[in-house]
Amino acid sequence: MNVREAKRAFVGVDVGTTSCRAVAFGEDGRVLGRSQVEYPFVQERPGWAEHDPEMLFQAVVSSVAGCVAGSGLGPSDVAAVGLGTYWHSLIAVDAAGRPLTRCITWADVRASKEAERLRVAGLAREFYERTGCPVHQMYLPAKLLWLKERMPEVFRAASRFACIKDYLVHRLCGEYWVDVSVATASGLLNLQTYDWDERVLDTVGVEPERLGEVVRVQTVLPRLEPAVAAAMGIDPSTPMVVGGGDGALSSLGSGAVDPGVMAAMIGTSGAMRVIVPAPAVDPQSRTWCYGFDDGAWVAGGAINNGGIVYRWFRDQLAPEERRQAAERGVDVYEIINEWVESVPLGAGGLVFLPYLTGERCPYWNANARGVLFGLSLDHTRRHIARAAMEGICFRMAQVLRAMEDVTGPAREIRATGGFTRSKAWLQMLADVLGREVVVPASHEGSALGAAILAMDSVLGGGYAALSRRLSPVTARYVPGEENNRRYKDLMEIYIHVYRNVSAQFDELAEFRRRAVD
Repeated sequence: MNVREAKRAFVGVDVGTTSCRAVAFGEDGRVLGRSQVEYPFVQERPGWAEHDPEMLFQAVVSSVAGCVAGSGLGPSDVAAVGLGTYWHSLIAVDAAGRPLTRCITWADVRASKEAERLRVAGLAREFYERTGCPVHQMYLPAKLLWLKERMPEVFRAASRFACIKDYLVHRLCGEYWVDVSVATASGLLNLQTYDWDERVLDTVGVEPERLGEVVRVQTVLPRLEPAVAAAMGIDPSTPMVVGGGDGALSSLGSGAVDPGVMAAMIGTSGAMRVIVPAPAVDPQSRTWCYGFDDGAWVAGGAINNGGIVYRWFRDQLAPEERRQAAERGVDVYEIINEWVESVPLGAGGLVFLPYLTGERCPYWNANARGVLFGLSLDHTRRHIARAAMEGICFRMAQVLRAMEDVTGPAREIRATGGFTRSKAWLQMLADVLGREVVVPASHEGSALGAAILAMDSVLGGGYAALSRRLSPVTARYVPGEENNRRYKDLMEIYIHVYRNVSAQFDELAEFRRRAVD
């Protein structure tokens, strides 16, 4: 293919927790078109959160096809495609490539007891230092132990233990390839050598041959299945880059590629991330560190509950507004954002602990659950919406504190993810953090990051240089001193509420387990 001809579009695919987005970019970073396919969690039991692997694969195909067609592109106009997926997933696959399980996602908490057993056995610090991943039910050591003990027939029958990345790559080209970014986020890869860690694998009883081949994020797939390429509306010879994990790609797409530039992402979940020149681990094991490239690691702290809380609010507390918004052709989140802006700071004394799916940094508490504290008769859905948004910002502030202890002060904070579409949320985050928050030109952080890796495969020049060029700052949010002072007071109450009820989270989790069993 002559890459100088036609429109030379680069498509970034972001396989997220709640939807798959495909976005076509020009060489200048301009969005030519986009398509999104949503999908639900499968939740057979409390605490389980799975995806149908076939549904995810079809979402990739459909979103790329919709993006290409909606952009007015022909098959030869697409110069390259980059693939991004969420982190921390597990699929048992048989020798024919058929899934033996659904895709167990990062939000699934079933393996909490197995994670606790690893901690009690004194393995937590060793595993963390070897892999950069705290011992937690989200990561694959605990997930694999759960599968081995609770579904032994499946564990024995599995030819491969894949994540969603190498499963999709196998469907696309027949190879079980997983990029360094996603592999290190499994908790099974050695952070220094980028090889599967024998010590961890021995503990969980998995041979390295049952895991994917680890490749660089810039690796181009050897081929595309012709029928799949045709369904996506692209030429079978189109280079497709294996890409990375969505979090790392979000940093790349927001221009957070230089030392001290912190990416603040709120999408379905949330995170603070910074690219560092050497592995950075925390003496208190609060943060994580994953690989990305030679001489580049991504250190971060993540929260489970970002936009997923907003989505829960939309579905459970604003169903009528959602229906009306759909009829009017507007985004229901715009209505909810207006509600937030109509309520004063502090939501009338209402505090929301947004732990709907457990929590990660800094507590790593799988049993934590949502709490509305201070609820009174004069509170409305509008107050709950504001308290939820404030609670998520408080979580991000806690992560920033931990991150700066490990990687040093952030000289710039760049916002990325779906929350960048809300001016109210951006200003609130700046007020809570007491820091200026800047917004890059593109709101498509992870998709743009995937497209940048695709561009690098065709254009060269390096992904970092492309990231800087395509991510200029277009907006700045300056914190209000009085707002920051008041938020500091409220955040102390927020932290005390968590500490005072943390023991009851464990008791309630045990109650739920007994009710199910």
